Amino acid sequence: MVHLLIFFYLLLCLHKNGYSKSIDISAITFSYFDNDPTYKPMIDSFNEYSLKNNLNITVDLITFTSSNSTFETSDYGSYIENILNKKLSKYDIIFYDNLYTNKYGYSLVDLYKYLEPNHINIYNKNILSQSCSCENKLVGMPATINIDSLYSNMKLLDKYNKTIPKTWNELFETSKYILNEEEKLNNTDLVPFNGLICDDEYGTISILEYIYSYRDSVDAPFPEYQSKAAINAANMLKKIKTELKLDETFYATELFTMTKLFDENAIFIKYWDLAMSNVYHKSIVPGSKEGISSSIIGGYNVGINKYSNENNIQAAVEVIKYISSKEMQKKLVINNITYSGITDLYDEEEICSVVDCKYFKSIQLIGRPIHLVNDYNSYSYNIRNTFFKFLYGDEKAETVLKKIDDITRIYNIPYNSTFGLICIILYGVIGCLFLLSLIFLFFSKFNFYFEFLPISSWIIFILGLIIIIITGFVEIGDKMIIKCHMKVFLISIGFTLNVIPILQQLIFNFPDESEIINWLKKHQFLLLFIFLSKDIILNLLLYIFPYDIELRMVKDGENYKKCKINNSIISKFLILFIVAIPIFVILIILFLCFIEWNVIKIKYDIRFLTYTIYIDTVLLVFLIIIRFNLNNHRLIFMTSCLIYFSITLTNYFFLYGIRIILALLRNENSVLKFITKINNDFINNEDLTTRTHKSCTSKSTDGSEFTNLDITKKDVSSSSVLKKILNYHYQTGIESTDGNHSYLVVV
Repeated sequence: MVHLLIFFYLLLCLHKNGYSKSIDISAITFSYFDNDPTYKPMIDSFNEYSLKNNLNITVDLITFTSSNSTFETSDYGSYIENILNKKLSKYDIIFYDNLYTNKYGYSLVDLYKYLEPNHINIYNKNILSQSCSCENKLVGMPATINIDSLYSNMKLLDKYNKTIPKTWNELFETSKYILNEEEKLNNTDLVPFNGLICDDEYGTISILEYIYSYRDSVDAPFPEYQSKAAINAANMLKKIKTELKLDETFYATELFTMTKLFDENAIFIKYWDLAMSNVYHKSIVPGSKEGISSSIIGGYNVGINKYSNENNIQAAVEVIKYISSKEMQKKLVINNITYSGITDLYDEEEICSVVDCKYFKSIQLIGRPIHLVNDYNSYSYNIRNTFFKFLYGDEKAETVLKKIDDITRIYNIPYNSTFGLICIILYGVIGCLFLLSLIFLFFSKFNFYFEFLPISSWIIFILGLIIIIITGFVEIGDKMIIKCHMKVFLISIGFTLNVIPILQQLIFNFPDESEIINWLKKHQFLLLFIFLSKDIILNLLLYIFPYDIELRMVKDGENYKKCKINNSIISKFLILFIVAIPIFVILIILFLCFIEWNVIKIKYDIRFLTYTIYIDTVLLVFLIIIRFNLNNHRLIFMTSCLIYFSITLTNYFFLYGIRIILALLRNENSVLKFITKINNDFINNEDLTTRTHKSCTSKSTDGSEFTNLDITKKDVSSSSVLKKILNYHYQTGIESTDGNHSYLVVV
């Protein structure tokens, strides 16, 4: 028993002294140098720290370089993206270029959940929000930060008694003067300014920095691309390039810039901050006026793969705590390895005795617009190649900057825009006119012209038209999911109110009587209630599987959003059902129109109804075609509005408005006309009944009487459905029943 206790005691001591199982985690990074001066020393330092403090964590760093792989920065980025997309846990810690923060962010651990607030808050908030965050999650900490600097050739500046420029105009004037003077001395290889607006990521960085340096004040945000500040920045840049004859120099790659830094044959050079000890003096990049500068936030973040197991994630958190600690960052700054996001470090005497704290504290940083788009590489390519059409081509700055703005700007039709206001006014005026026109239903003079439907049905019909035209309001303003659903709902309800009263009346007019028709006549609003309930239920179900908002990116055009049906099978089935039912209703109406085509009493009503359906069908087909073929949001909006107007006005005119016009054009009193018509119908029916009875009654061979009508009915009942339909079609009156006798009321 004693031996057993001693054994357990020794095990406890061994565990306490660090002999428990260690955790091995892997990290990956990219470096331009074979002898990596940045990330390897970080990891080596942590492994030493882990060993001394018994953390039992060992980090194995895999470094891709130009010599041990075919990778460049973009290739390394694609490799990491592939690993994360496959949800592999091959690497626990990932060093990545901060331009990929938005792309990788969904696969990295949210460090807000693992790091103490006190640890995070020592960093510059702007750096963390612009280059380390994705969807309000902290997906990395700054491992290194690259900043842009202006290198001034002090040998030449002192020679000509010039100072380091603080504005772009000073840089231009100084460069022009020294260049002219040196050419007199036959120094024709001197480069006044490198520009570095080349066809790679640095070209995009330079464009963004130049525009940012023209903002109105230090605290002002990045200028709008179509602003006066951006236009002035572009024009000044082209002035420098053109007047100093720097086309080839501006377009040259980073290799050319590095060459000029070492051969010292340039006046001014803009490039990343490097530890240079030659004739060049580092200062902040100039601006539009003194005190304003700019630098893109470059460098690498360090994040944790969220697909790693929890033990490895916890171990990786310890590594990131160490790398991003104030002590480690202080060591990196003193050794001139990186600029630190812990800006308080530049207030410490120990650091300021080694580096130029005043220079570092004056840096004015701006992040790349990585959060605007999903594919930043394509966006960056489009920015610089569009800008090149101005800088190296003939297009105007205003034109090119609008195109750049259009790359990410999402356009819509605002309520206060010209198009928006015109449509709002037209929708309102037409809706009010529709409502006011209902008053004609209550004048006896017009009753004769509105016999086709009851007054309640006409009111419902007009309300349906108003709801359809109100749908146009949904097209105005920003596209939202709720608006997508409102559009479908309003069109569904508007169609039901507009069409079902007509369908119901056509059913009532059907030549044959039936129990169903008689029952519907007793419950006139039941059919409408059923269809409205259908609309509400289907739209509520559709809301459970909401629309998506699709972003349509238009090359050299204006981007816009559109409603997109959810990819679920249920949502597609619901939309299909919502669309299929109205089509089925229209087909039934057309069938009933054919059946009742020759009924004299409703002859013109049927024809106008048929014409309306044909016109609406053509307009709807046209709307569908343009929706699939147009890629211009303004044209889509205008054509949609035009079709809404056309459909509602067509329905209103042919089915309602023309009755008012006819009544106003004919000055006869419709009541007297109606009484006269009834009297004439009564006389004609009496004569027709008598003549029909005399002419159609015969005797059979056995002496019994029978009528031709009896024969006709027997023939029809035994004939095909098609013959029966044709008999209905050619019928000119509405068949009614009175006791045991059947007759046709000819009107």
